[in-house]
Amino acid sequence: MSPADFTITRPLRPGPMGQRWLALHKQRNTSHTLHRPNLDPAHLAPAHLAPAHLTPAHQPTTYHRALARLQALTHPHILAVQAFGVDADGPWAATDYTGDADGIVTLDSLLTAKGASLSLEEARRTLEQLLDAARAAHRAGLAHATLTMDQVHVERNGALRIEFYALRRLLAAAAFAPHQLDTPIETPALAHSNAYLAAHSPASASATTAAAALAADQREEVRSALRIAYQLVTGLAPIEPLIPVEEMVEHIDESWPALFETGLGPTGFTSAAHAWSAAHACRIGRERPWAIGPARYLLTPRPRA
Repeated sequence: MSPADFTITRPLRPGPMGQRWLALHKQRNTSHTLHRPNLDPAHLAPAHLAPAHLTPAHQPTTYHRALARLQALTHPHILAVQAFGVDADGPWAATDYTGDADGIVTLDSLLTAKGASLSLEEARRTLEQLLDAARAAHRAGLAHATLTMDQVHVERNGALRIEFYALRRLLAAAAFAPHQLDTPIETPALAHSNAYLAAHSPASASATTAAAALAADQREEVRSALRIAYQLVTGLAPIEPLIPVEEMVEHIDESWPALFETGLGPTGFTSAAHAWSAAHACRIGRERPWAIGPARYLLTPRPRA
């Protein structure tokens, strides 16, 4: 498959990784999103390393290896890459089109449409989906690191899917630990910061150091999912010092303050699975009537027991 197999219908709002277009597959008559990721080292650097520590991430072999690594991970809340390659115009990738006639809806645009916050039920379901994707990816030796709402698509049925999960991290990590593009890494208890990795040359980066960085980024991913949930519940950006959630939401169950105190506290949750269990246990109780804004999309309801 190549970009020539698609008819470009119209441009879409650019995504965090670069340009996007709505495209129709000529033979299958199916709608897709055609992506042109921006893989310049300077674009990838903020999440992990300084540009001086990066090799050209747009090299075809690096891009192919990273996408092949990610294609091995399938999960309902991770937007699968259906095809990819590099042509005369640079790297490209094709995914499902998750939007409608108005374009792709991301979690940040949904939040704006619904009046700055979601109901507790919707916030809980959002957090569960993000953490469910994280725990599956972490078991496979991957991490997305910092997750932001503009990276999360909201499908027409309300399900969430993360765009280009872990791609930025894999391409940056390839500069000092190319083996991360091929095989899962066992995560040890020891953790180093990304600043530690940035201070070392690619040649001196050991498998232990790479695994420690992976563990740190997995914890950061869980923490960023909790920051998103905090904003969904309170309508406030998660800027320190955080206002306690019980001061913002009347009659909120005590399980919610406990969730955020642990997840956004000094230690955080021990794993994505630990965080998912805590989120799943949060009780709804009475919700504020003013929390619901204009509703074009509703997050997938929790299945009945």
